[in-house]
Amino acid sequence: MTDMRRTAMLCFRCVFARKVIVPKEQVLGLVLDGQAKAYPFLEHAKESGEINDMPGKHAIQIRYDHNHKSAEIFDADGKPLSGFVLFWFAWYAFQPQTEICRAE
Repeated sequence: MTDMRRTAMLCFRCVFARKVIVPKEQVLGLVLDGQAKAYPFLEHAKESGEINDMPGKHAIQIRYDHNHKSAEIFDADGKPLSGFVLFWFAWYAFQPQTEICRAE
C-alpha cells in the first residue's frame, strides 16, 4: 500500500449546531420529496425493530435487524426505498436541515 493511500482520510468540516446525536452514531438517512430525515440506530434499535412514519405525504416502514445492525425502508406497498446508512456527522454535513425521528 502506498503512503498516500495509508494516510488518506475523509474529513468533514461542519459545525454541529444541532448536538442532539453523537457524531459517530449510525443513522438511516432518507430523502423524500426534497425533505431529509434521519433515523438514529441506537434510539430506534431499542424498540421492536419496526417503525412506521409519515415523512411528508408518504407512509413508510423502517425495519431494523438487531443481529446485523442494519436497516431498510419500505413504502406503504412494501416496496424497498433507497436510504443511506452512515454516521450522523456525515449525514448532517450533507443534510443540515434534516429532521430527526425520535422514538416515542
